[in-house]
Amino acid sequence: MIKKIKDFVFTYVINLDEKWINPHRFFSRWGTAIILTYAIWLLFAFFQQEHYLFFPSKHKGQTLAPKGMEMELVNFKTEDSKKLIGIFFEKEESDEVILYFHENAGNITNFLGVMALFERLEKNALIFDYRDFGVSEGPLKRENDFILDAEAAMKYLTQEKGFVPEKTILWGKELGSFFAAKLAQTHPPKALILENPMSGVNDFKPWFLRYGVPSFLIKYKFDLVSELSKLEILPIVLRHTKNEIPEDLKEVFTNPDQILEWPKESKALEQTIQNLKQQLQ
Repeated sequence: MIKKIKDFVFTYVINLDEKWINPHRFFSRWGTAIILTYAIWLLFAFFQQEHYLFFPSKHKGQTLAPKGMEMELVNFKTEDSKKLIGIFFEKEESDEVILYFHENAGNITNFLGVMALFERLEKNALIFDYRDFGVSEGPLKRENDFILDAEAAMKYLTQEKGFVPEKTILWGKELGSFFAAKLAQTHPPKALILENPMSGVNDFKPWFLRYGVPSFLIKYKFDLVSELSKLEILPIVLRHTKNEIPEDLKEVFTNPDQILEWPKESKALEQTIQNLKQQLQ
């Protein structure tokens, strides 16, 4: 394919006959070659952008639960019949559940450590892989696919596990914050937690998509600022010590009480966990 494009450029663009095109009235031969090359690049970027925005990894469906914890490997289907895989942690004495949306890389086995935190918060929890992540079915083609996945996870918790949205805590990490906020519009939760939230796709798309491709060709926006403006609930923001909140989100998170620092030091982290526990009561 690349050889055919190369032959076309050199045969019909660079070596154009003067009678076929007048360089004084249109473009020079090299200018035409550059424009054609850029057009090919735009087509490639449009159809392959998922490879530069999302970095899923696969696993064999096996999980290693944190010591002393029992987890259930579950599956459920989306509205468009995609099978998604998740892990459910049950805390029998609780009627509340955390629905966790992970970031734009890896798979659920990379985030099992957070289950130990959920146990300390004394909550049931479900973490799942979006389509094309882990062993969940794909493909991933548009932003709305993620929303269908989020809706399917909520449907599983309400219809299969018997939880109610009012007892659900939506927790999103980085890109997952957008899905949590989006779902909160249709299923008002008990609490909305945004961990190191991203304001939109510009926070993580590579430079060659940011500057080399017109924004209307990027299929994914993930406009968290817009989604938060539609909510009445005040989100809890977990900010890791070395991460800054994006500037446009700072204008949204104006209440200092809604931001909890997430330090690495064990003593300070313990205090943050206790503060979070109180806010979720």
